[in-house]
Amino acid sequence: MWPLIERLDDLMPRHVDGLLADGERAGSRIVHRLVHEWGNGVNRFDRPGEVLFGAWVDGRLIGVCGLNIDPYASDDRIGRVRHLYVSSGCRRHGVGRQLVAHVVRTARGRFDVLRLRTNDPAAARLYEALGFDACSDSDAYTHTANLATRASTVELRPYRTEDEESVVVLWWRSWHSIRHGLRHPQPLADWRTRWANEIATRQAIVVAEDEGVVIGFAAADLSAGVLSQMFVAPERKRDGIGRQLLAWAQRSMPAGFRLWTLEDNLGSRLFYERHGLTAGDTQVSPVNGMTTIEYRWTST
Repeated sequence: MWPLIERLDDLMPRHVDGLLADGERAGSRIVHRLVHEWGNGVNRFDRPGEVLFGAWVDGRLIGVCGLNIDPYASDDRIGRVRHLYVSSGCRRHGVGRQLVAHVVRTARGRFDVLRLRTNDPAAARLYEALGFDACSDSDAYTHTANLATRASTVELRPYRTEDEESVVVLWWRSWHSIRHGLRHPQPLADWRTRWANEIATRQAIVVAEDEGVVIGFAAADLSAGVLSQMFVAPERKRDGIGRQLLAWAQRSMPAGFRLWTLEDNLGSRLFYERHGLTAGDTQVSPVNGMTTIEYRWTST
């Protein structure tokens, strides 16, 4: 599952009705309150710094999460995470984690503190894994995060087996974001098989993680001197993550390495050339049938 997370500027019935029905079946009133407050104008996430995010899969809204100025606080530098809900059939795929991570990143610079209230143990574990602290001394909130003292830290760490779904989905999303209309001839299921059989068991892999969310990865065949994969989540490009992943490849293969990218992937080609890689010959990829170009890096 590879959701597209984007801002919602309206709650069209044809988009939200499925999520609303799922909430009712699950005994949750979260989406009902969201729709009701949007409809009567009480909360449309339209004040400075506020936003409502939606998670989409194949044109279907499968999750929501919002950010408000906290209505229970007297300080407009305190924000509140609101209405996190993921469709029952789409849970345990990191959708909620991605939605909350988007809210936290959006809140930085506008809010000093984030608060929220939840009575759901699973949701509480998610928030705490993302850096929120549990609080028991207030009736207005159960968790808080001090953004003023928390820097956004991207960590590179070794790949773990439990990263597989997040990494493959990121790989798929990032590849398809290279240019508008690009479509791979193989389905996502084939990518999972390729990852399991050709990459995860044979190559060195590092992932870039920010607040518990995988936002990039690189894989390399160290013995062959080949950087086989390097991808960053589309929404985190231009955040310096590619530089960190490339530096990992240079440290791991100090004698030099090769890689291939699509010939019309102009953004990546400019990135490689800015960082000292040299373009070589073109060839047709046996995987996707598209023209790729080789780049080489050698230590100076």
